[in-house]
Amino acid sequence: MSETLLPRIATYSADQRAPIEALYQSYARLTAAGMQQSVVYSQEIKQVGRGTIGLLPIVSLRTTAMGPALWALSGIHGEEPAGPMAIARSVEAFLGLHEQGIPLVLFPLCNPKGYALDWRYPNLRRQRANQGHSVGDSEHLLPDPHDPARPRRMGGPACPEAGAITKHLLALLDDYPPALSLDLHEDEWESSAYVYAQGGLGASDPLAREVVGILRECGFLVPREGKTRFGEPIMEGIVPPTQDGSIDELLSCSKLVADGQVRKGPKAESVLVVETPIAHVSLEKRVAAHATILCSLPRFWSMLVSHVASSRLIL
Repeated sequence: MSETLLPRIATYSADQRAPIEALYQSYARLTAAGMQQSVVYSQEIKQVGRGTIGLLPIVSLRTTAMGPALWALSGIHGEEPAGPMAIARSVEAFLGLHEQGIPLVLFPLCNPKGYALDWRYPNLRRQRANQGHSVGDSEHLLPDPHDPARPRRMGGPACPEAGAITKHLLALLDDYPPALSLDLHEDEWESSAYVYAQGGLGASDPLAREVVGILRECGFLVPREGKTRFGEPIMEGIVPPTQDGSIDELLSCSKLVADGQVRKGPKAESVLVVETPIAHVSLEKRVAAHATILCSLPRFWSMLVSHVASSRLIL
């Protein structure tokens, strides 16, 4: 990556997260191995009295192999460092997928400015009223439940980053239709871990059950029943598909609205969103759990291929 895009900034370190330069250096190993990289958007980093001191790129990486693909995302919220650090730690797993010829799309750090500053949103450290805008917001493309010919949010993307990321996502769909997607998240306010199963397989997704098992093996409390802090039901550690306006809902949707036209959505079979608690849990424990999940992706891919093949035979 160009040095002009990587200003020397002091990454937030109170939680001992890795310097952002170290993350980019790890991700660069994937391009060195032949994966293609795109700069999706460049975020301005400013300092009081100095104005803009540099740009931090939001990048995507993809294999040369195309077809039904495995997608992985992390770092949508900047105060959730475990996912981006786990991807950096798990580069060998992604290199293995690349070498096996498995189509892969990776968004390793969707909000680098947020990561560097410990801001949840690119424009705000934490939510205040309705002023925080997520880089993963996709409501400008998701159909309104009451009028499916219109997007859920009129007037365009919630923020420039969300517009750029979702535009890039749409451009990749024909060559890399998502079959399995994994999005790594954390939560400052939860005390337990759980998994959203947003894909077509829903709450019965066997891969969601596998992730729940990994979280428990890594020492996390995973509720068998209850609700998330947003009121969504949890069953055996799994939250069934929910309309949350996220990029994960977008990857799972059957229809979307783009440029005023209703078009076919990605409709991924398995869309998993991992949530681990932050409070009273060491960053190392959280990174290790996310990395264990990432290193299971080859097995998850084989499971999904077998499941889809057997389902078609039954049909």
